[in-house]
Amino acid sequence: MVKTSERFSFTGYSFKTWAIKNKDFLKGLATLVLGAGGLAYTFTSGLSPVLGTFLSGIGSLVFKLIVDSLDYFQSE
Repeated sequence: MVKTSERFSFTGYSFKTWAIKNKDFLKGLATLVLGAGGLAYTFTSGLSPVLGTFLSGIGSLVFKLIVDSLDYFQSE
């Protein structure tokens, strides 16, 4: 039996269910935040912008690979 909530009520709401249904968005957001954080660190640390952009891109790809691998192993 499905439990429905009254209007403007969070009765029965599950953050876990929301996260599972939005996992692709959350993975993309985490990758974007990591890339932006790496780029910000690059500019504040004194590395050249070209090298920093390259390293941030590589870091984002590696992080995405790790997150996708974890998602695969969790779902199988």
